[in-house]
Amino acid sequence: MVAEGIHSLVDTGNSGLMLLGRSRSRRGPDDAHPFGHGMELYFWSFLVAMVIFGGGGCLSIYEGVRALLHPRAVTELWPNYLVIAAAAIFETASLVIGLREFGAYRRELRFAGSMLDVMRESEDAAALAGLAVAAAGLTLSHLLDMPAIDAAASMVTARS
Repeated sequence: MVAEGIHSLVDTGNSGLMLLGRSRSRRGPDDAHPFGHGMELYFWSFLVAMVIFGGGGCLSIYEGVRALLHPRAVTELWPNYLVIAAAAIFETASLVIGLREFGAYRRELRFAGSMLDVMRESEDAAALAGLAVAAAGLTLSHLLDMPAIDAAASMVTARS
């Protein structure tokens, strides 16, 4: 659950950074930037990629290794499932919004790629798959009384 908490925190921070980058990139030209600040969007996107890798992936793997070395049995399942369910609801909403936007983009520009290709590339679809792995790891860990399964699920879901 710590890994899922890290993922949620990283995702929230990344959204904020992308909004900041989008806002800053829309500023007009000035003396130091005669062509405007549009390139700032690429800087903030790069920063988000580094945060996803460093903050999300590495910390999740660290948490999984720590849990493997010092296993603890899960005592209360319902808070964990509550967090996973809430995250799944938010990720599903984000995926639906993204698919709607893509549909509009596709109609507008006559994009030839398939919706399935877009879903394969979607961070939201990967997040939902990661939540499913986390729930399965938690359940199996509890049913089989093997905390290592939950730790391994944490490392498998080391994604954005």
